[in-house]
Amino acid sequence: GDSVVYFENANVAHMGDLVFNRAYPYIDPGAGADMQNWVKVLRKTAENLPADAIYIFGHGDPAYGVLGAKVDVFRMSDFLEASLMYVQDGLAANKSKDEISSLEVLPGFEDFATEGWFLGLDFVLNTAYDELTRS
Repeated sequence: GDSVVYFENANVAHMGDLVFNRAYPYIDPGAGADMQNWVKVLRKTAENLPADAIYIFGHGDPAYGVLGAKVDVFRMSDFLEASLMYVQDGLAANKSKDEISSLEVLPGFEDFATEGWFLGLDFVLNTAYDELTRS
C-alpha cells in the first residue's frame, strides 16, 4: 500500500496513489486495496493535518493538477464513498454487476470523468461490487 508522508516544517503532505485528483482511481485489491478503508484513511489524514496543509497527489486530471488542499482529499473520499453507496443501493435493488457498472458518470461527481483518462467509472464500480460481495 500507499502511505502519507507529511513534511512538518513545510506543512506539505505527499499522498502518493491515495489521491487521484478528480480522476477515476486505479484500485488494486490484489495488493491490499480496500475502498472502505481508503475512505477512512483519507478522512483521518485530512482531519489530522493542519487546515492550510498543501497536498501533493500521485495523479490528477490536468485541469486540477497534482497539488491541492484538504478539500481535494475530502472530495476523493466522498467519491469513493459515493461509489460504494451506489453499488450497495444497486445490490439492494437486485441489480446485476453489469447493470451497476453501466453507469457512465456518478451523479455529483461529474468532475471525475476526465477525458482521455485510462480508467472509466465501470472499473471503480466493478471493484466496489467485488469488495461488497466478497465473503
